Amino acid sequence: MIRGEFVDEVGRAVRVVAPSRRLVSLVPSVTETLYDLGAGDRVVGVTDWCGPALPDGAEPARVGGVCNPRLQAVLDLEPELVLVSREENSLDDVLRLEREEVPVFAVNPRDVGDAATTVRNLGRLLDLEARAEELAAAIEDRRKRVVDRLEDREPISAVLPIWKDPWMTVGPGTYPAAVMEDAGVRLVGLKTFSQYPRLSLERAANARPTLVLLPDEPYDFHGDAGRELLCSLGRRCQALPRALRLDGRLVAWYGSRSGERLAELASLVRPELQES
Repeated sequence: MIRGEFVDEVGRAVRVVAPSRRLVSLVPSVTETLYDLGAGDRVVGVTDWCGPALPDGAEPARVGGVCNPRLQAVLDLEPELVLVSREENSLDDVLRLEREEVPVFAVNPRDVGDAATTVRNLGRLLDLEARAEELAAAIEDRRKRVVDRLEDREPISAVLPIWKDPWMTVGPGTYPAAVMEDAGVRLVGLKTFSQYPRLSLERAANARPTLVLLPDEPYDFHGDAGRELLCSLGRRCQALPRALRLDGRLVAWYGSRSGERLAELASLVRPELQES
């Protein structure tokens, strides 16, 4: 059995079967990327939240949530490699898997450029470098086109909630914040400069946002929560901003489709810039 040593995206040396044939993904974005790379036949386990990432007919075993996977279910699948995210998965779970001598590779993209790097890293890891390069180059090309079209345009001020009770948003150093910046959006209402700060409705209203973005994940703002936020802002704003419901994957999912999702987000925020 050939083993290769790779360095993951948090700087850890990981010795894996190269190329690994039994994969478990604990990250929906990574699951989607594995299938887009052509490694779907190697995926034996995914999280309960990976459903939208699976093509028709794909039925890998489900192993629980992203934050609370059933580790024994993962181990029972005898994986040669488990893929995790520093941002989304638990360090305790990673350590438990490693104690069981299961190789764990962590991804850690912070912007769309990093997403292309993640795709290339997975391609090297799985001996699918040609397909990975094709996907990564497409991500970089699409991002460049979006950023170039927005050059010299004033950013749109917007509110982006990600949680309720308490209200929270995204801050510097996170993938969603970087995507928003690439799409020509300036987020308002940050109460601190932490990565996931409290959302101050007073500060947001004082900034006179022109847009309120309502994603459906990680918290679903397409229903009552979204209406509550709009009502709360309406009491504070002189003019109620435009509300825009979003597929949360446009903001939070990275990997093989990062470029196209960025382009779609930018066209929704600025309909006049829709790509022909």
